Amino acid sequence: MKKVLKSILLASLLILGATSLLAGGNHSHGAHSHTHEKISEQKAIKIAKSMRDGLSKKGTIADSWKAVDYLTVEKKMFGKHEEWVITFNNPRIEDKAKQTLYIFISLYGKVTGANYTGN
Repeated sequence: MKKVLKSILLASLLILGATSLLAGGNHSHGAHSHTHEKISEQKAIKIAKSMRDGLSKKGTIADSWKAVDYLTVEKKMFGKHEEWVITFNNPRIEDKAKQTLYIFISLYGKVTGANYTGN
């Protein structure tokens, strides 16, 4: 009976430890990270560039975006939440409505979206 209880206790501790490792708040996903600390403007730019390159690699946006550097960086309020908005402009895109790409990043480093409207 003691062996069974020890086995259950050990298994529970292992599961609890693995869950903590997988669900931890301070972990990285490539260029962006989930931390409990706000990221700097430079980190937001780095994350946005990585997102831009990923969208290009997946074919979501044209390859010509990879050569485009960011145009502006600002913090904007969306509802009750402030986010980084990094803007890229690509004049090689024929459709003027799609020449400006906006990438939205939470103040903690999570990419929250990307679009051509800025909203």
